[in-house]
Amino acid sequence: MPSSISNDELFRAVLALDVYHRGYNGGLGLAASGQIGNATIGRSSLDPNLIGLGGTTLNHEDIGFYALEYTLSDGTKIIAYRDTDDNWKTGAASDAKNGFGIGGPISTS
Repeated sequence: MPSSISNDELFRAVLALDVYHRGYNGGLGLAASGQIGNATIGRSSLDPNLIGLGGTTLNHEDIGFYALEYTLSDGTKIIAYRDTDDNWKTGAASDAKNGFGIGGPISTS
């Protein structure tokens, strides 16, 4: 475990938090465009080209997903996303009903 965190790592953590405050149901209701620090906010999960859906529009609110693309001043692109919201249109505890455990370990004993 590192004994300290770099400014770059800290800034990337801030971007990971920032995405929770933009887009639908954003905590602070910030715009899904503009700048934060040395990062310019680019495309969102509303743009089908960001996540390769071949022109299909993703209704991210229905599936509880939202992502933003940030471009740093050196051209580096960072994708930050917030995952499933428990208050989707499909109702409470929808995470459990929609595959929350798919990535988890399975006990075989």
